[in-house]
Amino acid sequence: MDGRYTGINPYAGIRDVYYRSNEWDSNYNSLQVVLTRRFSNGWSWYSSYTYGKSQDYVSAYQFGSFTSVERNDLDYGSSDYDYRHRMVGGFIYDLPFFKQSKNWFMKNVIAGWQLAASFHVTSGQPFSISGGSPSTDYNKDGIRFDWPLWLGDSNSDALKWNNGMPYFDRNQFGTPNAPANGYYDDATNKVVNDLGYYNQSFVKRNQFHWFPSSNIDISLQKYFTIPVGGRDITLQFIAEVFNLLKTQIWELPITAINLSSFGQVSRMNGDRTAQLSLRVMF
Repeated sequence: MDGRYTGINPYAGIRDVYYRSNEWDSNYNSLQVVLTRRFSNGWSWYSSYTYGKSQDYVSAYQFGSFTSVERNDLDYGSSDYDYRHRMVGGFIYDLPFFKQSKNWFMKNVIAGWQLAASFHVTSGQPFSISGGSPSTDYNKDGIRFDWPLWLGDSNSDALKWNNGMPYFDRNQFGTPNAPANGYYDDATNKVVNDLGYYNQSFVKRNQFHWFPSSNIDISLQKYFTIPVGGRDITLQFIAEVFNLLKTQIWELPITAINLSSFGQVSRMNGDRTAQLSLRVMF
């Protein structure tokens, strides 16, 4: 590059080139149990339990980069959606009250309501601890999302509590020893790097799982038929409450080891909400 434009000089404005390919493996194994009762005699029930394990190199569709260009196997671990246990279920129940009443109001307004509910109980969300700045490019390969060292024994060693709030303990993680500088091998015409760097005890991808979560939603609905102009119009009224028990869960800690706020948890999520809706069918 001599500062002259000749039509064949390289274009210096190109900083990065991204390459994507479908060439990596994923594995999913599970045990699934389903129990259902078809609607009869005014009620039905469904429930499903899954015990599963999912592993891959990267979980996001057409997104994600490896933490090492030399050792891709370090990124093989639990998937981002690897929830070990999950149970879901629900029911529908026709309330039987006043269906045979001779009172018009009781029979047409109070009777005929349908109660329904759904629930889930799910294992904790998996997450990783990694870097996020040039200072955490520990292996010097240009990728800044490297894994720090794991200094703890059990995963629970990283979780601490302070005044009733959880946090992740930075002291359970360390900085790897940097690899020695590579050299050029004349015999193979290749750069030989210090692969002994990868013998250290690194954090694994999605090594940690957060607190389990649960939720119950409930609804009450009824259909009303109104004659209008020689034809029937059906109104569906629905009252719903989401997160009935107001079950709350701590949000994930800050997972970027390079940040001063690493490990902090700021709040709980899980508000109870309600809504009313009316649908007209004609």
